[in-house]
Amino acid sequence: MCISRMTAKLVIHTIFANNASLAGHVDIHDYAILGGFTLIHQFCKIGSHVITAVGSVVFKDIPPYVTAAGYDAKPHGINAEGLKRAGFQQIVFCKLNVHIRFYIAKV
Repeated sequence: MCISRMTAKLVIHTIFANNASLAGHVDIHDYAILGGFTLIHQFCKIGSHVITAVGSVVFKDIPPYVTAAGYDAKPHGINAEGLKRAGFQQIVFCKLNVHIRFYIAKV
């Protein structure tokens, strides 16, 4: 993991695959998973239970509970498997899915 000299805020249960890199002043929330070779630009926030694809480049904040991928990574859907493993109930999962789909449609 490569972190620049500026501060980065990391919380518990985050996973960084090989060569995931953070610029300065980045906030990574609980249970976030950064795929291999993911790059996070400075001043970005990564929400809880987010998973990024391999080689993602994040220039903007990523909301919680989603999967994000691509150059200028954008949310592509809900992190279904991560939420199931975290013990989220089905009703909560369905409500989150509706909200995330609405958010993605706006972006």
